[in-house]
Amino acid sequence: MKIESIYQSAVYGVERGLQRIVGAANEIAGVNSSSKPAEIAKNLVESKQGVLDVKANLTLIKTEDEILGNLFDDSA
Repeated sequence: MKIESIYQSAVYGVERGLQRIVGAANEIAGVNSSSKPAEIAKNLVESKQGVLDVKANLTLIKTEDEILGNLFDDSA
Protein backbone atom coordinates (compact mmCIF):
# COMPACT_ATOMS: atom_id res chain seq x y z
CA MET A 1 0.00 0.00 0.00
CA LYS A 2 1.32 3.43 -0.86
CA ILE A 3 2.05 5.88 1.93
CA GLU A 4 -0.19 8.49 0.32
CA SER A 5 -3.16 6.13 0.30
CA ILE A 6 -2.65 5.38 4.01
CA TYR A 7 -2.55 9.10 4.72
CA GLN A 8 -5.60 9.78 2.53
CA SER A 9 -7.53 6.99 4.24
CA ALA A 10 -6.66 8.38 7.65
CA VAL A 11 -7.66 11.92 6.68
CA TYR A 12 -10.93 10.57 5.30
CA GLY A 13 -11.44 8.69 8.57
CA VAL A 14 -10.91 11.90 10.56
CA GLU A 15 -13.43 13.70 8.36
CA ARG A 16 -16.00 10.93 8.79
CA GLY A 17 -15.46 10.93 12.56
CA LEU A 18 -16.00 14.68 12.70
CA GLN A 19 -19.16 14.34 10.61
CA ARG A 20 -20.42 11.74 13.08
CA ILE A 21 -19.76 14.07 16.00
CA VAL A 22 -21.45 17.03 14.33
CA GLY A 23 -24.43 14.94 13.25
CA ALA A 24 -24.92 13.57 16.75
CA ALA A 25 -24.50 17.03 18.28
CA ASN A 26 -27.15 18.44 15.94
CA GLU A 27 -29.53 15.64 16.92
CA ILE A 28 -28.87 16.26 20.62
CA ALA A 29 -29.37 20.01 20.16
CA GLY A 30 -32.76 19.34 18.58
CA VAL A 31 -33.99 17.31 21.55
CA ASN A 32 -37.22 18.42 23.12
CA SER A 33 -39.28 17.28 26.08
CA SER A 34 -41.03 14.61 24.02
CA SER A 35 -37.76 12.98 22.95
CA LYS A 36 -37.16 9.48 24.19
CA PRO A 37 -34.15 8.88 26.45
CA ALA A 38 -33.05 6.07 24.12
CA GLU A 39 -32.73 8.57 21.25
CA ILE A 40 -30.56 10.84 23.36
CA ALA A 41 -28.41 7.92 24.50
CA LYS A 42 -28.03 6.73 20.90
CA ASN A 43 -26.72 10.13 19.85
CA LEU A 44 -24.35 10.33 22.82
CA VAL A 45 -22.93 6.94 21.84
CA GLU A 46 -22.68 8.06 18.20
CA SER A 47 -20.77 11.14 19.31
CA LYS A 48 -18.35 9.04 21.38
CA GLN A 49 -17.82 6.70 18.43
CA GLY A 50 -16.98 9.72 16.29
CA VAL A 51 -14.41 10.85 18.86
CA LEU A 52 -12.84 7.38 18.87
CA ASP A 53 -12.77 7.35 15.05
CA VAL A 54 -10.94 10.68 15.01
CA LYS A 55 -8.43 9.57 17.66
CA ALA A 56 -7.70 6.29 15.87
CA ASN A 57 -7.11 7.98 12.53
CA LEU A 58 -4.97 10.71 14.07
CA THR A 59 -2.86 7.97 15.66
CA LEU A 60 -2.46 6.40 12.23
CA ILE A 61 -1.32 9.73 10.77
CA LYS A 62 1.15 10.22 13.64
CA THR A 63 2.53 6.69 13.23
CA GLU A 64 2.93 7.16 9.49
CA ASP A 65 4.78 10.43 10.11
CA GLU A 66 7.13 8.70 12.58
CA ILE A 67 7.79 5.86 10.13
CA LEU A 68 8.56 8.27 7.32
CA GLY A 69 10.84 10.27 9.63
CA ASN A 70 12.73 7.10 10.55
CA LEU A 71 13.05 6.10 6.90
CA PHE A 72 14.49 9.49 6.01
CA ASP A 73 16.84 9.38 9.00
CA ASP A 74 18.07 5.92 7.97
CA SER A 75 18.65 6.93 4.37
CA ALA A 76 20.53 10.12 5.28
